[in-house]
Amino acid sequence: MRVDRGRMAAHRDWLNQFKVDTYINTEINAWAWLEAAVLRWLPVIARESDEGIYFLPLRWDYTAIDAVADLSVERFEVARLGAVSRLSQPIYNEITVNYRPARTSPKKWYVGHTITAEPGTLATVFHTTLDDRITGSHLARASQAGPWGVRPHVVDIPQTWDDSTATLVAQLLLQRYAGPKRTVRYQADKEYEAIEPGSAITITDAEIHLSRAVAYVVDVSLEGDSPVLDLILLDHAVHSKRATT
Repeated sequence: MRVDRGRMAAHRDWLNQFKVDTYINTEINAWAWLEAAVLRWLPVIARESDEGIYFLPLRWDYTAIDAVADLSVERFEVARLGAVSRLSQPIYNEITVNYRPARTSPKKWYVGHTITAEPGTLATVFHTTLDDRITGSHLARASQAGPWGVRPHVVDIPQTWDDSTATLVAQLLLQRYAGPKRTVRYQADKEYEAIEPGSAITITDAEIHLSRAVAYVVDVSLEGDSPVLDLILLDHAVHSKRATT
């Protein structure tokens, strides 16, 4: 399997936060194993260049400081193509990650980590404990107080024994699913063709009440001679009362 090591190196520090602790004791197709065992929970998008496969971070924790460009409709750097849409995905606001599998049973887990509204309290059980693996989150609290109520989601990761990996996966899942996400497309000046999918930008568009809003770049394509940016807005709708058209 060919790998674009140059592009992978650009995201090495972020990717190295995730630890895979497992083993393979039979001959197996490497890509098939990655898809089935790791890519189902690792927050990345697989892409292919002329040099080979590489992974782009699927990050929901970007802030303005991570932005590679600051674009504005009012400065005529971009023009919106159509209306803002809602990303089709479920709502989850109580995330549990099970890890450290028991060798004796594939359904038994030595450790689980949950992020919910209040520390030590599973919203789906309403039982206060002293378990520090149940952590609280303002985002989960705001989402559970909204129209969705409590929406639990459980992810099993038998390929890791690492506490920080499980915690990071849970945090990113909560940031992704705790509220609706919005998508929007912009045609940009030619100079922005080099923006990489997987990166963050900030966007200002007064007509839809965006002021340096952080956005995840899903894709960059060409329509004619102009690049088109497909974006997911990372402002959390559970905290926002702004209207869009």
